[in-house]
Amino acid sequence: MNKSGVDSLFAPAAVIGLAACLALQDAMFDYLYIPSADHAVSPLFVELLFAASAVAWSYASYRRDSTLLTESRAKTWFAVCTVAGALAAAMLATELVHAVWAFYVAAAVMGYTGASCIYLWATVYAGGVSGRHMLPTSFCALGLAAAAKWCLMHAGDAGSIAATPLFAAVTLVCFFACARGRVRFDAELLIRPRNMKSYVRVGVGLTLYALALGVTAGTTATSSTMDSMPSINADVALVGMIAAVVALLVSLASRERFTFLSAMQLFTPFVVAAMLLNVVAIQYADIWLAVTLFAWQLLRLISFGVLIEVARRGIASMALVFPLGWSALSGGGAIGVFIGQAVCPAFVEGEQAIVAVIVAVALVVVVAAMLVFGGGSMALFVNGSPAQGG
Repeated sequence: MNKSGVDSLFAPAAVIGLAACLALQDAMFDYLYIPSADHAVSPLFVELLFAASAVAWSYASYRRDSTLLTESRAKTWFAVCTVAGALAAAMLATELVHAVWAFYVAAAVMGYTGASCIYLWATVYAGGVSGRHMLPTSFCALGLAAAAKWCLMHAGDAGSIAATPLFAAVTLVCFFACARGRVRFDAELLIRPRNMKSYVRVGVGLTLYALALGVTAGTTATSSTMDSMPSINADVALVGMIAAVVALLVSLASRERFTFLSAMQLFTPFVVAAMLLNVVAIQYADIWLAVTLFAWQLLRLISFGVLIEVARRGIASMALVFPLGWSALSGGGAIGVFIGQAVCPAFVEGEQAIVAVIVAVALVVVVAAMLVFGGGSMALFVNGSPAQGG
């Protein structure tokens, strides 16, 4: 790897910057729950749909045979997206927006800018954080983001209003510090997957994972209120802190044998158990809901690491693989939200029907796991030769 990159464990700028970016994305997502109540095509759906437009970056890079990025362009793009996304979220938090159409415009802005920022941070991490430090650094960022969210959930209206400008400012400063003269954005494009069908199967599996979790987000948004969401969001943040600590301890105890691929393998039983516990231990439904909603954040972070590893191993360039993978996640989430808000309320009534939906969604997760891990798919991510070291 580039020796001048961010190569130390928990390098402050890389960890704090990614944490602020994750917290900003999470806040933007949370602000859309209440405006999405009772809408078949909701702002939450629009946010994910515009995040899925990231696939356009892959197409443009492929057509031009270039990443289309230089350091100055990346900084400018990041600054514009961060400010625009934070302003859109702040308008929702301060309730300055009342027109229905404005919620959809804000959602579109937040979706596109959020996907842009995470892509640019992935570019920094791919070139600046070594393979052995990638997982602990990323999960440390996840834990800090969850802790910030938990604190703000207990800070009242003032905390909610201050959250997005604060997160935006922090991630912007840290991104500039990490990107300055350290990361080569204009690297030559590379495409050399050995088994395209297997990569397509993995992509479909990730989409199904996101779809299943999107259904949960959609059904939650349908019944969300000003009274219920703060408590739910605080519980999600608490689950995030616990999960991050556990992942860090396992990573340190395993002496780097615990990777993002290992985390992906544990993800399926984690999610299926949380969903089925809604049936067998319904008295703790609030806990299982928080765990399932957190699973969306966890899936995105794991995918963040796996997609970076694909680029690092010389399978495909970051400018191609990351936007494409992120679009699959976001698109699957958007479909799931639509099902949860438009389909389920229309056709699902009664306790038995709800249980059937929960079981069906859990089965979708199992099918997703079969696609991702079946047929030796995981070998695709470890047979390449690391391009950036590890």
